[in-house]
Amino acid sequence: MEFIINLILVFLAIGLFFWLVIILSGVIMAWYVKRRVKKFHRNIEEQFAAQSAAGNPYRTAQTSDGISVEDRRTDEEASKKIFAPDEGEYVEFTED
Repeated sequence: MEFIINLILVFLAIGLFFWLVIILSGVIMAWYVKRRVKKFHRNIEEQFAAQSAAGNPYRTAQTSDGISVEDRRTDEEASKKIFAPDEGEYVEFTED
């Protein structure tokens, strides 16, 4: 009788170990798949961003109202100071 009880306990221990291995491997596999999907998603976003930047040479900005503004000036034009044609950078100063 003691032999049968020991045999049942051994089978229970083996079964418990088997199910623990299955559960642990499932958790590890789920973590690995989640990580791969995130990496794939990030790579796709980077590719779309690169294509978008290459296809549209203009800079876009969004205002606080949600309006999208597109700047079509070149980098050289954008870095210049903006003055009206009748205005100048030099102001003549006379001391009284």
